[in-house]
Amino acid sequence: MARGNNQTASVRSEFGRGDKEEAQKALNIFRQREGSLNDERNNALAGKDLRGIQLYGRDLSGGNFTGTDLRGSQMMGANLMGSTFENAKMNKALLGRADISESDLTGVDLSGADLKKADLHNSFFSKNALLIEADLRKANLRGVDFQGANATDAKFSEADLQGGDFRKSNMDTATFKYINGERARFSEANLPTADFSDAMLKNSDFYGANLQNARFAVADLENVDFRKANLEGADLRGTNLQDVNFSGANLTNVSWGDSGDLTRTQFTKAIGLSEKDKSYIRSRGGRV
Repeated sequence: MARGNNQTASVRSEFGRGDKEEAQKALNIFRQREGSLNDERNNALAGKDLRGIQLYGRDLSGGNFTGTDLRGSQMMGANLMGSTFENAKMNKALLGRADISESDLTGVDLSGADLKKADLHNSFFSKNALLIEADLRKANLRGVDFQGANATDAKFSEADLQGGDFRKSNMDTATFKYINGERARFSEANLPTADFSDAMLKNSDFYGANLQNARFAVADLENVDFRKANLEGADLRGTNLQDVNFSGANLTNVSWGDSGDLTRTQFTKAIGLSEKDKSYIRSRGGRV
């Protein structure tokens, strides 16, 4: 409990508080759910200064937070399903266990935000969205559209990324340990030094991705597409590489070891393989 209070106090002191009277007025207008919707209610929360506001467990589903300043806000467990957060400032917001599913987060800044166990399934982020150092551990990111977003040094460990679209995103040094990333798309993403240890990544797509010095130790990579990916210095020890496609990939200084059966693994035009690497691959049934 003390830890949570310290976290709350920290974000309050960093961002201060918005105008409490203005915030309460906006919330009162938004709560007018009876009768037909009107423009005043729809836009009640848009563009407002709601820094540090406390909305624990509140129902704000369908809210329009376009351009709203929610830095340091505390919305743990809140229902924000189907809301719009276009260009909202949400740095270091506390959103653990919040439902933000099927929401529009185009251009949102969630840098440093706490999204542990949050539900973000089928939500949309754009190339301008920022989640630098955000904490998304154990979050539901099924079917999320993360194309081009910047999640440098973010934490995704134990999250559900099944079917998520992370193409051309920047996730330098991000952590994906123990995730379920089946059928996720990471093509042309920037993922140097990312950690996918013990991850489930069957049928995922890393075509053309930058995975220099990435870690995949003990991950399940069955049927993963690594065509033209840069895997220089990557750690693939103990992984399941059955039916993986490394065609045209850079495999310089890759750490192999205990990679299982490589009979159906493709290495066509892969570059950077040493004679030692080739010997190991052949010993596992692979053809190079």
